[in-house]
Amino acid sequence: IFNDLHEERVDAGIAIESDPERVPGGIVSERLTRAEMAQIAHPTHWLARARKPIDIGSLVSEPIIMSELTVGYGQVVLSLFADLGIRPNILAIADNIETMKVIVQSGTGIAIVPRDCAANEAALGVIKVLPIIPARSVTLSLFRRRQPLSRRKEAYLAAVRELLKDADTG
Repeated sequence: IFNDLHEERVDAGIAIESDPERVPGGIVSERLTRAEMAQIAHPTHWLARARKPIDIGSLVSEPIIMSELTVGYGQVVLSLFADLGIRPNILAIADNIETMKVIVQSGTGIAIVPRDCAANEAALGVIKVLPIIPARSVTLSLFRRRQPLSRRKEAYLAAVRELLKDADTG
C-alpha cells in the first residue's frame, strides 16, 4: 500500500497499523477499527471440527500460509508463535489475504487472518473460521498521502470511516 500511495496508483489504503517509523514520509494514517484474528481452514480440515478455540501451540506442524513476515498480518501471526517459543511451519508467503484464502480453500494449508476478512467465504461454506487462543486483535488504519483529495473522494473516505465505526460499536 505504501508503494502504491507513494507512486500515486491509489489515493488511500486500509492496512494493519504500522510503527510510525515504517511509514514513509508524506503518508499519514488514521486509526479506523480493531479486528479479531482467527484461524481459517478448509471445511474438511481436521481443525474445522473443533468445538473450542484453536490453541496456537497446536498449529506448530500445520502448513500455514503467511503474509510478509516483517509487516502487517505476517508480523502479528509470527509474534503469536514467537510468544510461545515456537516457529510456524510456513508453507507459503502471500502478499494479500485474498490469495491466502484461495490457498486455504484449495485445502493446502491454514492461515490466521482478521476474522471479518473471511466472513463472506465462511457464509458460502468454503472456509471455516475458528477463534484462536491466545486471542489477538489488530488495529486497522487508513493510510493516504498528505495532500487533500477531491470532495467526492473525501466523501467516500468519510463513508468508509462511518461504516467501520458502526461495525466497531455494533
